[in-house]
Amino acid sequence: MYDRLVCSRFELIVVLVITGVLLESVDKVDDSWTTKEFKSTPTNKSGFFSSPNYPNKYPGGQRIFLRFKAQENERVKIKFVDFDVHGLWPECQRDYMEIYIRVENISDYNKWDLHNKYCGNSVKEVPKVLVSYYRIIIIGLFTVKRSPQDAPYDRRTGYKGFAGTYEFISDSIYNIGKIGNRKSDCRYLLTKPNGTVVSPTYPGQYSDNMNCEWKIEGPKRTRIYWRFEDLDVFDGGKHCPYDSVVIYDGNSINSPTIGTFCGKDSGLEIWSTTNSLIISFTTKSGRQSDTNIQFTKNNDITMAGFRAIYRISNKIVSLDSNTLTHVRGTECDERIKSEKESAGVIKSPHWPGPVPTNITCVYTIDGLQDLHNLEKVKLNITNMTIPKYGEKCTSGFVKVYLSVPEKVEDSLSKPPDSTLCGQGVKAFTSAGPRMVLVFHAHNDKEYTNRRYGFEASYRFVTDYAIPGKPLSKSVCHFRYSSRSARVGRFNSPRFPSRYPPNTKCTYELLGRSDEWIRLSFKKFDLDTKPDCTGDVLYAKEYDNGKEALIGRYCGKLPPGPLQSDTSKVKFVFQSGSESAGSGFKIKYEFFRRVRPTSDSEICGANNLGREYRGGVIISSNFGHKYKTNRTCDWIISVKAWARVLIHFSEFNLEGHLEKQGCANAVLKIYTRRTALPTYEFCGPQLPNRTFLSDEGYMKIRFVTVDKAIGGKGFKLSWAAVRKQGRCEQFICRKSGYCIDNSLRCDKIPHCGLDDDSDETSECPKYGQDSLLTMILGIIIALVVFVILIVCIVHRKRRNGNHRSGKNRCKQLEVKYVTRTTNNDRLRDGRRELLEHTEKVSNV
Repeated sequence: MYDRLVCSRFELIVVLVITGVLLESVDKVDDSWTTKEFKSTPTNKSGFFSSPNYPNKYPGGQRIFLRFKAQENERVKIKFVDFDVHGLWPECQRDYMEIYIRVENISDYNKWDLHNKYCGNSVKEVPKVLVSYYRIIIIGLFTVKRSPQDAPYDRRTGYKGFAGTYEFISDSIYNIGKIGNRKSDCRYLLTKPNGTVVSPTYPGQYSDNMNCEWKIEGPKRTRIYWRFEDLDVFDGGKHCPYDSVVIYDGNSINSPTIGTFCGKDSGLEIWSTTNSLIISFTTKSGRQSDTNIQFTKNNDITMAGFRAIYRISNKIVSLDSNTLTHVRGTECDERIKSEKESAGVIKSPHWPGPVPTNITCVYTIDGLQDLHNLEKVKLNITNMTIPKYGEKCTSGFVKVYLSVPEKVEDSLSKPPDSTLCGQGVKAFTSAGPRMVLVFHAHNDKEYTNRRYGFEASYRFVTDYAIPGKPLSKSVCHFRYSSRSARVGRFNSPRFPSRYPPNTKCTYELLGRSDEWIRLSFKKFDLDTKPDCTGDVLYAKEYDNGKEALIGRYCGKLPPGPLQSDTSKVKFVFQSGSESAGSGFKIKYEFFRRVRPTSDSEICGANNLGREYRGGVIISSNFGHKYKTNRTCDWIISVKAWARVLIHFSEFNLEGHLEKQGCANAVLKIYTRRTALPTYEFCGPQLPNRTFLSDEGYMKIRFVTVDKAIGGKGFKLSWAAVRKQGRCEQFICRKSGYCIDNSLRCDKIPHCGLDDDSDETSECPKYGQDSLLTMILGIIIALVVFVILIVCIVHRKRRNGNHRSGKNRCKQLEVKYVTRTTNNDRLRDGRRELLEHTEKVSNV
């Protein structure tokens, strides 16, 4: 309960006794206590009230009381139009106003309840409307004496006080069906076919600690309709812990609860299941102190209570045949829950007979959805008779909603997936675990006594939320064919939600015989147990009854893209005992095997080891961004006794092997003749090691997809090496590998990481040799140039003198020296100097 009077209760009663209970005008007991009474008379049913001196400043040091008293069978109703009482919030120290609305007898002051204490400078600080619980309302204004220190404060404020209107109204609406002899009783029994019900002080703000009950009873085989025209109850949050209206579906408060209501609402409809209904209205105290909410300032909720209408009728839909699925509190709504792939029948009310007019029934059909189950709803409307006039369903309809969120009402405000009327059969499958039907029957007199409505069968089926063609009703097995779609996607069960535990799903991708399949991981989130011992995804390619593993995946990072070497691929997903992640989503693309039509489309090479003993492999467009949707294979085959050694000198791809995954581009290394790669790499970091094949075979595969943004690419060197046996070629100093002599001194290290002995051992210094050769070439060129100039000058002199004799500079011999190229070395690696002679003619 809120704070009590600053002055004692005893002082207040003394004042009231002294002033007289029947006082009808202003009486001055002394300089500080006054009382004014507004009394109902045949000529005085309404009027205006205000504090002293309003709209000027009210006096200080006063105790002023306004008392409103109605006659028998009346209530007092007041409205404030202005309020300006300047106390100090929140305790309202100094000046304040108090209101009492629950006063049964003025002289019985022990039973008075303070409604509330108010101060402030706005009419919003006080209730909009107040109605007496009995016949009396008392308003008290308490002000302190002014002192010189208050002068600055007084100049800033108005001190107008308060003003409002009062009205004496009939209390008949509050006493309908009231039982009990005491005025304080708040229990009612309603048996009339219809009526209006209001809370005890509606539309005024209700008081604390009330407990009221209305019981509605009708004849057998009737039901009760209840509608809140206005619900205005303090909203304390979930479950309405402070004030609430509770409706019980039966004849006692031990009956099942239809609902607990608070907050602001209107138009809320409720139907009983049987011929009895109980409405309980309870209020409490402590809202402000317990919740620190200044609820009196809430403009939306005024705490008026409620106003409702009810109707007792045998015209409401009978529930004799479907009480098990009926939604309590509705007229004919049903909710059907799956019992694990169960099935059943839905019928409109009273089918196949006539249906009550102007009804709406909502059928919510819910499949299982939990860690272990996910279902869809399959519905077949097997019989329907709803009049159809032209193309419009004006007499009634069945609306079908296939994708319904958790709150059904959110979906019903949107257009349905289908609207049906007339006659015929239809089949539907829900998009998720829920389907909703809405059946509405208009007031069609033509069908009042005729067959009207529908009948449907439903079945719950296991749903994995996976696109594709299911091969089984009970097993997670799907097929994707290039004849149906060349590009598509598939995902883990229930993606993007967590996949269920202990589930196995198989995905088959079937292309034509001249097609390959490219696959890329768009999302990936599985268990991270070592060696994929928990949740795991296997990728296999198969042909002619043989399968080959091409990938095994787990963890949180998307793997690199795949390309099959066959036209058929199979994925198998197996989840463990715990649901660990949201799963995966994979894009597939079937494409034909075609030969490149230009050099720009060529990438990769076959049988490199057949013609060479080593070399360099460079990705297509190296140094610039590599192209998208490419698969390049370099296959190196050497003698059976040899192995293939590769070493990267440059490497720059997108992604990151340990942070982002390799979703758009990946380099795969196969060290043996298997479909499963031995290593996979992506990202900007150079693989800091050499790679040695397990046999005389190695394959390097570079795969990009359409979303690749491009990187520089890669460059690596390879060599056929031998570790054991007799070596008649070059032996690497550190690694000990035996490589072909032709690989020495070619400016490309072939011995492996940190071993460049094939490029330093007895190799000439390319820089000095090249510089010497360049200098000699320049000198020879200058000599030849000078000789040519001399000859030209000499010829001009001869022609100028008209000599006819033998030309003295007819032909000259020029000798010069050059050094052999890198390809013409001597056996010891040195290059030979060659002498040349050239004749120059003077023409």
